[in-house]
Amino acid sequence: MVLDQLAECAGDIIRQLQRGAFLTVRDADGRLNVMTVGWAYVGLIWRMPMAMMLVRPERHTYMLLEDAEDFTLSFPSGNMKDELMGCGSTSGRDVNKFERFHLEAVEGRATHSPVIGGCGTYLECRITVKEDLGCAKLLTDEIDHWYEGEGKHILYHGKVVECYKG
Repeated sequence: MVLDQLAECAGDIIRQLQRGAFLTVRDADGRLNVMTVGWAYVGLIWRMPMAMMLVRPERHTYMLLEDAEDFTLSFPSGNMKDELMGCGSTSGRDVNKFERFHLEAVEGRATHSPVIGGCGTYLECRITVKEDLGCAKLLTDEIDHWYEGEGKHILYHGKVVECYKG
């Protein structure tokens, strides 16, 4: 059932990723953060519906993900350009982004991490694999140039446990 819902939403998800989506995580201690992501995938791995997104270890969200069981991805359908820009350029270490950008944290249907209210499509994911890209050999300049002078991402793969429209 979730796989059918994911297949139905995949086109909208891929189109919205070009403009950004919200990654939201709540860790085991209840600390909450949201950040903008533009690099992700959805698909089928191990016969499970999966989503993967990337976070650099320097980011505040990384610290929370390391102590979390799940994450959510919220894909805006309307104009949330300012909110996406703000969440992508402001650290949750310094400010409560929910307050600053007037975002509503809505409890997830199946996850501890909430979704962002007012979006068009939602994925709720249980973390299944954490993969350190720092150990990987990047085979093309198309990828390698993204890491000049910066740390490499950690890839978080999550089983999609809920996929729904807002």
